Amino acid sequence: MRKITTATIAVLLTGTLLSFAAGLRAQAPEFRPPRTAFLDIHRVIEKYERSRAVEKNLAEKADRLRTSFDERMLEIRKKEQLLDGLSESSSEFRKQKRAIDREKFDLQYELKEQEQVIRKEARDEMANIYREIQNAVERYATAVDLDAVLLVSRGELPGDTLPEVKFQIAVRPVLYIKDDLDVTDPILSILNAK
Repeated sequence: MRKITTATIAVLLTGTLLSFAAGLRAQAPEFRPPRTAFLDIHRVIEKYERSRAVEKNLAEKADRLRTSFDERMLEIRKKEQLLDGLSESSSEFRKQKRAIDREKFDLQYELKEQEQVIRKEARDEMANIYREIQNAVERYATAVDLDAVLLVSRGELPGDTLPEVKFQIAVRPVLYIKDDLDVTDPILSILNAK
């Protein structure tokens, strides 16, 4: 029998490994670095026409509510002034005072309820706007073959107190992006074209 040398074994193993590696390379998809872009969500919300319209509509509703409340409170104050002509110990004074107090309480309760309705509408509308933004981003990302679109926030840090500023810093994980990675303008074009 022939003697198998170490060199022969090394050659055989190397050949086997190389053919195995070539087979794996043929089966594995070619690696492509992920394509990522960034979207300035604050700018989109600020410049999206529907977002501005919703914000304006809600502000007008809140103003109308406040105006109505102020007008009705003025009427109540007029009724309170009429009490000045009555003796505080009279039954008529106490009866009217209770009615006025009840009317004030009911008005304030109604104001709080209506403010809650407006806040709920604002939350619901903002959730709808966010879904519209997500859909526009998904359509755009698919069209230009992006793997991910991440949120970024450029601009000044809002907040009046140290905790508010710290919070804004914490929710802004991206400190720098190249301008060519920013897809905010194309997304705004898609949204405002509707």
